[in-house]
Amino acid sequence: MRATGDPESTGRHIAITAIGFYSATVAWGVTFYGLSVYLAALGDLHGWPASWISSAVSLGWIVGIAATMFYARLIEAGRGALVVTLGTLATAVAVTALGHLTAPWQLFLVFPLMACGYPALAAPAISALLADWFQRRYGLALALALSGASLGGAVLPPVMVWAMERWGFAVMAAGVGVFVAGTMLPLAVVVHALGEGSVRRARAASDAAAEDWDRARLFRDFAFWRIAVACGLALFAQVGFLAHQVPLLAVELGVQTAALTVSATALAAGVGRLLVGWLADRMSLAWLTAACHLVQLAGFLIVLEATSEAALFLGAAVIGLPVGAIVMLPALLLREAFGAHHYGRIYALANIGMALGIGVGPGVVGWMRDLAGGYGPALWLLAAVHLAAAITILCRRAPPRTHP
Repeated sequence: MRATGDPESTGRHIAITAIGFYSATVAWGVTFYGLSVYLAALGDLHGWPASWISSAVSLGWIVGIAATMFYARLIEAGRGALVVTLGTLATAVAVTALGHLTAPWQLFLVFPLMACGYPALAAPAISALLADWFQRRYGLALALALSGASLGGAVLPPVMVWAMERWGFAVMAAGVGVFVAGTMLPLAVVVHALGEGSVRRARAASDAAAEDWDRARLFRDFAFWRIAVACGLALFAQVGFLAHQVPLLAVELGVQTAALTVSATALAAGVGRLLVGWLADRMSLAWLTAACHLVQLAGFLIVLEATSEAALFLGAAVIGLPVGAIVMLPALLLREAFGAHHYGRIYALANIGMALGIGVGPGVVGWMRDLAGGYGPALWLLAAVHLAAAITILCRRAPPRTHP
């Protein structure tokens, strides 16, 4: 995306994409992939059951639904910098607080706060901000920005585990909080300085009719539900695994090596995201999405049947290949189906289904692990859910029959 005569390759377009890249690095590294580090550490430090901790994580993701809808309204009103600021503060405070918990009930305050910060720094906000700046090159810009998720997932969890083993969990958590606030708050100032995106200005000037907003009509649209349900199921399976990846694999590998599998997952996600970004303009998005679900299903089966350390790393990498795509594709599917107008609000409504999947997944896996004494049954469930997601996204409503 070098600065040429292309109106979507100006310095401001490059800047907003770069900010999205770094925001994704922080959001995924500290929250999305970092959750498995926190879950393992809190369980070891306090002896709290995985079901309790993962239930607090699940509650957090569900609470985050309201935050996502609130942020969508702010971005539509041109308050993107405020969204970044709020997300930064919520994330920094929540991660720091993790190091000072003394009772299980506090989990149900801290993880919801963290989940309220996540959508302001991750795909919901990044995709909505980029939708204000890009039209023709939106898919490419989104793929590049969300590639930061792979960097964050590859680097930050192993660094957090190393810092935790060297200085303790509380010091590590405080350091991560300072890192989030110290690097993201200046970027919020830059977002404010960049002003309104070129696509937002063009929409406001050329298409007042598109300002009509009919939520009831959207809810009657089969395409909306197909996308929301399929993506919600996929994220149930994906986040259900990722939230437990370190404790799940630590049984065979130990915590330090299990944290390295997170790096393998994240690096594979970067490759997969770029591949999907290239394929998105060359094949049906529905079929591409279904293929991603089936690839991750195959990764779960590899982990289930693994008998060696190499096989577990292979399974983690295969699971990682579609991780970024499963996060990115809902934005592309919704943009394809409904256009750019009111994208933020449409995404926020579809995100209800996605957030429910994200929220319920870790809790279900945690409870199944405690009841079964291991993760095997939960992995089989996640594989079945991915199959259901692949079938759902390929469902098409038949066109109405015409009579002579």
